[in-house]
Amino acid sequence: MRTSIQIITLFFLLGALNSFGVNINRVNGSLNISYVDFSVPGYAVPLELVRSYNSITALNETSGWSGIFGWGWTSPIETTLTVTPEKKVILRDGGTGNNVIFSPVQSDEKAIEVFGNRVKKAYFEQQKRRKLSESELTQLELPSSISSKLKTDKQFRSEMASRYSISTDPGSEVLISSDYGYQTLQFSKNQWVREKDGIVQIFDKDGRLIRQVDKNGFYFEYLYSADSKYQVTEIHDQDKVTSLKLSWKGDRVVSATDNRGRKSVYQYDGLGNLTLVTDSNQQTYAFKYENKKFPHLLTQIDYISESKGRNLIVRAFRYDETGLISYHRNKEGLETLYSYGRNSNDPENNFWTKTIYKSAGGPQQETYEEFVLKARADGSKYLYKQDVKEGGASSTTLFSSCCGKPLQITKNGEVTNFK
Repeated sequence: MRTSIQIITLFFLLGALNSFGVNINRVNGSLNISYVDFSVPGYAVPLELVRSYNSITALNETSGWSGIFGWGWTSPIETTLTVTPEKKVILRDGGTGNNVIFSPVQSDEKAIEVFGNRVKKAYFEQQKRRKLSESELTQLELPSSISSKLKTDKQFRSEMASRYSISTDPGSEVLISSDYGYQTLQFSKNQWVREKDGIVQIFDKDGRLIRQVDKNGFYFEYLYSADSKYQVTEIHDQDKVTSLKLSWKGDRVVSATDNRGRKSVYQYDGLGNLTLVTDSNQQTYAFKYENKKFPHLLTQIDYISESKGRNLIVRAFRYDETGLISYHRNKEGLETLYSYGRNSNDPENNFWTKTIYKSAGGPQQETYEEFVLKARADGSKYLYKQDVKEGGASSTTLFSSCCGKPLQITKNGEVTNFK
């Protein structure tokens, strides 16, 4: 099993992961780790089964990610789409645990009005316990507390859609997102087509990922259980030569088997946490969650197979009172400490992280990073500026509102601009 602790903002990986090791996201204070449990050789590219842990998605059971591999663990194969009442689309990205919002170039006020009328109909029919005609509905008015929020509060609209089981028909216009790099989404021929960096993902009308196509036209297909709508049971290439079959127990994957007969196995505790994995190379890893306040935060990894014949090799993590990572001890015993602060005048958009690297028998190194967020026209936020001070050197990087690309880097007084 190869490991990579990083933020993955692309699609289900069609090739090998580029880098491996630990990455702490110092912008949001999260631990990120990815494992490749399978890399099945294929005609064009390998078929890989990837699962990623993001500590931010393990903090809160209400807003977090209870994935197919346990709390906080995500996998690209569980990426799904849902349409909001205002005809935006929320993509729940299994590769990262992030929600990516696709929006029309211009907001659809008519869609909001139509949705409000559907809520009104459902509200009064539930109240009166019978179907109502259009003429009857015109004589009724929703309470002002509801009608005003339907017009202005998108979260409230989503709650009403869920409460009254109101689905929204998608439009055919192209939707865009710049949250994690520029990408587009369009509903065409009864399916969704997502494009980013030359890779295409196709989702069915229910929002399930059914095909992924690489830049050369090679694709993988995803098959689902007849009994459990959103449970992937098989992934295979276009020639049905390379494949992975998944076995489930409840809402968790318990094993995966490829076309060569190789197998990975997964075990969970009573809280739904992934605790033990044996991958397709028969390497075994144990995962521990010993934070009492946040019971799904990963606190230790035991490298069982790697430790045979010697002391147990472990990797350890600790978190602060808010659930941000504060300590990491790697497999070699080297320690890194993290602390965080916010600008009292603008705590949501201006904050910092201090990192202290401790070396065995040598001087410790300290890095200070300050971050400034700005709002896009649609209200979403992006990283606008990053200041870094380390070992007497300093740098400032300005980023574009689209795609997170650097516009300007100033390092020790020397300025570099990018176009």
